[in-house]
Amino acid sequence: MSSLDSRRGDSRSELKHHVERRGDAVKIILEGEVDMRVASGLRDVLHEIIEENPATISVDLEKVPFIDSSGVATFVEALRLLMREEKTLRLENPSEAVRYTLKITQLLKVFGLEEETS
Repeated sequence: MSSLDSRRGDSRSELKHHVERRGDAVKIILEGEVDMRVASGLRDVLHEIIEENPATISVDLEKVPFIDSSGVATFVEALRLLMREEKTLRLENPSEAVRYTLKITQLLKVFGLEEETS
């Protein structure tokens, strides 16, 4: 797994990522917090993958305990770039906290997630 480190060198701001490619689909597995300290590095990774022109990019968020507005904005930006080319960005397996953030920003369905019913 590769790391996206902040410029501050704060170990809490390390975001690890692993990329899997299968045909015209790419899966990114993230581990760590997605916040303003790592958003620009994540943006760079997403842009590099988008340039490869995959039909679908999925991002596994199971090991992401927290996402802030800059992290959400990074995914929204990537989604907009992909939608221009009629491609898809899906967020998968969000932690409870990440799901909550996406719910209050009304982005669950936008990223292919369903609301949980209890």
